[in-house]
Amino acid sequence: MTDLVPPSGHLPASVPTGTGIDSAILIHASQSKVNRVAEFSRSASITAVYTVAGGNKTAAADKLLATHRSIAGPEARILFDADRYSGKNRASGAEPLSSDWVAWQLDHGAPVALTDTGYISLENIDQIDLALGRGADIAEQVGGSVMTTLPIESLILKNSADQLRNAIDRAGIPVALALGHSTDPFGAVDTVRGLLHVLASPASIALLRTDLSAVAAVAAGARFGAVGTSSTLRHIWPPKGGGRSPGVSVLVPRLMSYHLLERLPMVAAQVPADYFWCDCNICEGGAVFDHVTEHTAPEHSVGSIATFAANLLSGTREQNLKSFREKAMNAQALHSEIQVEMEDARWAPARSLDSWVKALDGR
Repeated sequence: MTDLVPPSGHLPASVPTGTGIDSAILIHASQSKVNRVAEFSRSASITAVYTVAGGNKTAAADKLLATHRSIAGPEARILFDADRYSGKNRASGAEPLSSDWVAWQLDHGAPVALTDTGYISLENIDQIDLALGRGADIAEQVGGSVMTTLPIESLILKNSADQLRNAIDRAGIPVALALGHSTDPFGAVDTVRGLLHVLASPASIALLRTDLSAVAAVAAGARFGAVGTSSTLRHIWPPKGGGRSPGVSVLVPRLMSYHLLERLPMVAAQVPADYFWCDCNICEGGAVFDHVTEHTAPEHSVGSIATFAANLLSGTREQNLKSFREKAMNAQALHSEIQVEMEDARWAPARSLDSWVKALDGR
């Protein structure tokens, strides 16, 4: 059987001092989950990013902040995602940005203010320069730490990474990327290669609305990665929509991928439980399917990814990426062993694991 790494205790991955963010891995959640997320944020020392609903963004954000601080503490700081880039009536990248929205975030203690950029598709790639220019103007106007949000179709990274990188280099301002795809943006190796190319920019870059790929992104130089609490928040659904998962997906740390929670008990009688061991505060060294519920799945998954990041991000960029690749290869082997034992193709290694392994080959 493939070697299994022993569990280790929870510790959020640190970020450079002065950023105002508690860890390199953030939790990305909707404002409706504020009570649970605020408690988790307080106990795990992980900064939260909330998507803000409603027409009056500042009013909704003000109420959200008050609720979060009543639970996480009066000095707790969070990030605000205007989420204008998703849904049927999403804004496009050509629409104006709100300086008032950015100023409100900074005035209310956000460590980083995110612009309310609309969605940018590959066919409208020229909107990237427009959004970056407007973001730079707002940052100069309001002062403070501002990141221009770039919610882009993943095909931009896959097919036009040079154009994206050049635009970011010219602008020279901090950027928060979010990727649109119907399933997994990093299921294509060229998308991963595109991200690695963009992260080599001297500009400060973060990754929003993602999954375990946040760890690899931070290893490659991202300022932080925000992990979504549900499949809806782990990428942007394209304008034509996508096939939503019919249940709750949960991270299995040693497999480095998400699986439907209801499917996990099916393997208990045929596969050794140590494939599913987890040392997060919920599982405490036991099997994921024995401890995680539908209600605790987000905390388990994000906490496990934060722990994974803390244990991985201890060397140089090259060392961290090499370590991530080795762990991804081990996870691929574990998947293959389960697939053979279960005679079930649904246990094939996640495409994103293959993408990261191939993209990091030789690094």
